[in-house]
Amino acid sequence: MTFYNEIYDIWIKEKDNVKLSNLNRIDFFEQANKYLNHLDQQRKEEKDEILKEVFQKRYERSEYLVNDLINLRIEKFIRGILLDEGVKVENLGFDEEDLYGVLSENLNDYKNKILQNNDEKEVKSKAKSKPKAKAKKKSKSK
Repeated sequence: MTFYNEIYDIWIKEKDNVKLSNLNRIDFFEQANKYLNHLDQQRKEEKDEILKEVFQKRYERSEYLVNDLINLRIEKFIRGILLDEGVKVENLGFDEEDLYGVLSENLNDYKNKILQNNDEKEVKSKAKSKPKAKAKKKSKSK
């Protein structure tokens, strides 16, 4: 199986599943980056125009799959965080663990900040809307 086939299979699996799928290797994105660099080097060095075009197309397709895979996984991170479902840590690649932690912390901080501000706004608006006690007018006697 070529690495391109591995990328494609993982991409298909990710598109077909609602939950974050397992990459089957913790260093997947590191290896994908090496593969893309290798293809890029081959397309630049190739003298034969037909082979150069083959490497170009393979590079473009591989780059699309890796970028789309990254986007799909980030969407699932965010959805899991927002719905308080999280993700299975064993499904994260090495490079994704830090990203997931940062996203989780920042999104939760943001939600708490917004909710805290809403609570504070509600308290302030209730304080402003309380009717003030009116002084009774003295009636004039005739």
